[in-house]
Amino acid sequence: MNKLLWFFLCLYVLGLTASQELTCVNKYVGDSYTMTLNSPEQDGDMLVWKCSDKVIYKRRKGKIDPTADVDMQGSLTLTNISKSMACTYKAEHHDKGGKILKIHATRLCVFSRTPDPKLEVECSLGVATLQCGPKSSPEGITLTWFHNNIEMTNETSTPLKPQKPGPRDRYKCRLSNGHDMKDSNEETVSCEVSDGKLICIEKQVMVVVLAGVGFLLLVWTLLLVIVSCRNCGHQKRKHDSEELWAHGSSATETSCS
Repeated sequence: MNKLLWFFLCLYVLGLTASQELTCVNKYVGDSYTMTLNSPEQDGDMLVWKCSDKVIYKRRKGKIDPTADVDMQGSLTLTNISKSMACTYKAEHHDKGGKILKIHATRLCVFSRTPDPKLEVECSLGVATLQCGPKSSPEGITLTWFHNNIEMTNETSTPLKPQKPGPRDRYKCRLSNGHDMKDSNEETVSCEVSDGKLICIEKQVMVVVLAGVGFLLLVWTLLLVIVSCRNCGHQKRKHDSEELWAHGSSATETSCS
């Protein structure tokens, strides 16, 4: 009767645990964590640890297979935690008669550490480019841009090139791992080009264009000179050849007479 009561009680507890939404124990990638059971080992007992439905540790009558970092009190320790280790961990400890000594359930959630974002602004010819660093972030990190403290829902990548920012437009970026978040420094972005600078830029462009045109004219002149020289040389060789032929003909006629 007592065994039957214990059986139904176990079913009730396990069903209650499964139906409830366990609160996450939040850990970061690379952390360590111990799930305390406080159920001392006994002769002929059986202890099972599961990650979701997969058995990761089983001890029965002194034989252990598979193995894990479990101490004499039945507590499970996880080291160098990775995202693949996120699951609901469950433990059942039975005595040699099958009676449940202890049950346990822990939901483990694993996050990447959120790096510290840094906003950098570059201006070129009146166009602003915003870079949210670091350049490489861990897996699972999301980026959000803010313009005057309003989220830019359609912008989730870096770099960002805002359309014609005004002299008082402020921007910042936010990195989040789904558990916590960090904001960058906020910068006032103004890349307007003044009339003086614009005239200077136009002059620089004009100088570059004129220099290019001058270079092309120089190349064209050199080509004309080379072609002309080749034509002159060809005509001179032709003239010399004709004179030589004429002299040769005259000498032949004189000898014959």
